[in-house]
Amino acid sequence: MTKNAIITGTNRGIGKAVLLKFASLGYNIWAHARKKDLDFENEISKIAQKYGVWIKPVYFDLKNEQAIKE
Repeated sequence: MTKNAIITGTNRGIGKAVLLKFASLGYNIWAHARKKDLDFENEISKIAQKYGVWIKPVYFDLKNEQAIKE
């Protein structure tokens, strides 16, 4: 069974720690960050390769309801 997760704030702090834990447990992840960041994308790509999962970055401001819907 495929496991999937949506995790917010994954570019730092608690969100990043949760992303690492879920990836290590075999979850595919939609990794939320507020702003596009190529360093972040490179880092999650390495994490995905390490654990054999896919991690897709998604960017939006959680304060913007329209951006969340899109």
